[in-house]
Amino acid sequence: MSAPKIFELIKKVKKLEEVNAMTLALSEHYTMTSTDLTKLPLNKTLLSVGNKLTRTSNGGIEIGSGVSYVRVSATVYYRSGAQANDATTTAIYRNTSSMIDNTSKVSGTNYSKILPTKIFDVSEGDIIYLYARNGSRVNQEIGGFDALTFLNVEVVK
Repeated sequence: MSAPKIFELIKKVKKLEEVNAMTLALSEHYTMTSTDLTKLPLNKTLLSVGNKLTRTSNGGIEIGSGVSYVRVSATVYYRSGAQANDATTTAIYRNTSSMIDNTSKVSGTNYSKILPTKIFDVSEGDIIYLYARNGSRVNQEIGGFDALTFLNVEVVK
């Protein structure tokens, strides 16, 4: 391998070493017992790369030192309990403030709400959470098992 190719490869490896990302999910289905906005107890780590993000004991992702911006996205699977025209909310919070949320009426049961990727400023010690709500009914079941309901956080800078 020529010298320039080796240097190029080294640069790519160093860039990969800088990646910091975490994905948390529900390990099983979760039933909400209120029509209030509810913090989802994400209790399974699907991905953890780097050392700038830490899973908290109550289902959040804590921001480490030196992080200024993160890219967040999420999906919540409303598995059962929802009926047509129920108003549901899916939200990503930083500490106690909403970063991004979506409230809309559903067309039926068993559906996913996807929060698109957004970049936000953060500080060390901030905790990112995923919330859900069915404002029309109690006993809304949120789908678990890895790919159904999850929160992604990736360090941008």
